[in-house]
Amino acid sequence: MSEEKVKEVSKEETRKELAKKINAKINDLNDVEKTEHLIIDNKAEFEIDKVTYRVRKANYKEGEEVRQQRHVKKIELLEHPKYKLRDELIRLYRRNGKDIKEMERIIKSFPSKIESIQERLATTTAPKDIDLLEDEIKKLEERQLELILEKNECLECCIENQITDYANLYTIYLVTEKKVDEKWVKAFKSYEEFLENDEVIIQGSTYLSLLIYRREIKE
Repeated sequence: MSEEKVKEVSKEETRKELAKKINAKINDLNDVEKTEHLIIDNKAEFEIDKVTYRVRKANYKEGEEVRQQRHVKKIELLEHPKYKLRDELIRLYRRNGKDIKEMERIIKSFPSKIESIQERLATTTAPKDIDLLEDEIKKLEERQLELILEKNECLECCIENQITDYANLYTIYLVTEKKVDEKWVKAFKSYEEFLENDEVIIQGSTYLSLLIYRREIKE
C-alpha cells in the first residue's frame, strides 16, 4: 500500500473514532444538563489547557459553506470504490447472511413490547412479580441497545454516514473560537489543524449539540 493510501486510511479511521467519541459525549445527557448553565446568548465557553474556547450557532454564510462541503465530500466518496451507499451496504450484508432490514424491524418492535410490560407493572403489587417484570424490561432494553449498536456499526462506513460525520466536524471547525487578548478569534487556521485537537472537538461538539437541542425545544 502506498504512503498516500496509508495516510488516507489513517485519516478516515481518525474521523470514525472522533465520530464515536462525539456521539458518546452527546448521548451522555447528564453531562449536557450539568453544562447547560454555561450557555449564554447562544454561545458556550469551555477551557482546555488554560485556553478558553467557545462555540456558537452557525450563521447563514457558514451554513452555506457546510452545504457546499457536503456536496464536495459526497462526490468524492461516490467516486471512491472503497465506499458504498447505505442501500448497497445493506444488500451486501444480506448476501453475507446479515439482514439489516430485519434488524431494524426488530428494533422498532421493542418500544411497544416494553410499554406493554410497563402497563402490567403499573397494576402489579406483588414484589416478586414486580421484580420479574422489571427484569424483563431491563433485558429488552439491553437487547434493543445491542441491536442498535450492531446496526450502527454495520452502517457506519456507508456514504451517508460519512457525509454526516464530516459535515458535523466541519461545522464545529467553523463555529469554534478562542479568546486571545480578550478578543474572540477563529480557533484554527485550517480544518486539518482542527482535526489534530480531539479534546476541543469532543467538548465543542457537546456544547454545540446542546445549543441545537435547546433551540429545537424552544421551537
